Amino acid sequence: MTLANDIPLELLPIILGHLQWRTKDLASCALVNKVWHKYANPLLYARLFLRDQTRLIRVFRTLKENAHLAPLVHVLEIRVFPFGLQAESLEALEESILHTLQKAVNLEELYWTRTGSLTDRVIPFLPVLPRLRTLELTGSSRFYTPSSVGKYLLDPKQTPQLKHFSILLPDRGVVAELPQWCERMGSKLESFSILCQHSALITDSILIEASQHLTGLKRLSLAGCKALMMPGVMALLKNSKYGIQDLAIEGLAMPPDCLPKIAQHLDQLHSLSLTFPRPAHSITHFWNHLTEMMESLPNIENFTLYTSSWNTPRGTSKMVTETGLEDTWATHHKITEDMNLKNMQEVESRLYESQKWTLGF
Repeated sequence: MTLANDIPLELLPIILGHLQWRTKDLASCALVNKVWHKYANPLLYARLFLRDQTRLIRVFRTLKENAHLAPLVHVLEIRVFPFGLQAESLEALEESILHTLQKAVNLEELYWTRTGSLTDRVIPFLPVLPRLRTLELTGSSRFYTPSSVGKYLLDPKQTPQLKHFSILLPDRGVVAELPQWCERMGSKLESFSILCQHSALITDSILIEASQHLTGLKRLSLAGCKALMMPGVMALLKNSKYGIQDLAIEGLAMPPDCLPKIAQHLDQLHSLSLTFPRPAHSITHFWNHLTEMMESLPNIENFTLYTSSWNTPRGTSKMVTETGLEDTWATHHKITEDMNLKNMQEVESRLYESQKWTLGF
């Protein structure tokens, strides 16, 4: 206790700041004395990553019973949900969640991705979230009506500061409502992300319709949309009045010869993430168009290229044998050497579910 009291007060926030991701340690620090509690408690509740069912129940119960804690919450993740609860207990939990959100006036990021946790019992009663900037939702609408999300949660009056929106694994009902959601969020949205799992539900026509409303985009991420080709992506790029600065197009149906074409609308691009094309396209064909694309991007700084088990391009194994690219560093060297990118600060070959051949181009 003497050592804790001897620490200069001006150093305590700095010390505790290094523990902001270590919940158990922060909880222990908050119990040292009143001074430590004053500085540790805000850090303890600032980021709530709820990935354990028991902890989720306890945390929301605590926040409801101690209303002064909810304004400390800046980031909230609901990744799990206890579906085995009895009806009364489930109702009490949902009430605690709503009560917390009503008091969480400083909430900036909300990740509500557990299917079944976001329901029509909750959505109509969601409060105004005046400082919410980032929202990530589950795309499974088995337990909610997609139109209600747009009406209540995405209403500009409910989330006036919303800048970043992500949807995970959208189903048919959510996809049909997606253009209306985009209309609600409008030009204030700066970041838009769709993550699918090799789904054909997201089409060019859907994105073309949505692009009319997403004129303020600076960051775009589209992954696993296997039916998506160039028109939908091009519409989003063209309608961005500020220019896309960060682009991830992964696992799409876009052929390699489209890469130089979309580059014409990426003069503000700083970061790019791509996957290898589908097996129907040769690696040589892909490499030539990728080189042409990269050389026309004046501000590119970060580049990520990876492959997965479902998009093995033809000829890759042969090229590794011919070029002798044995490791990732050799790959980095070849990218920068072939493309002569003066502004490139970082080149990554992220290889998921891959074999040795993925290290070469």
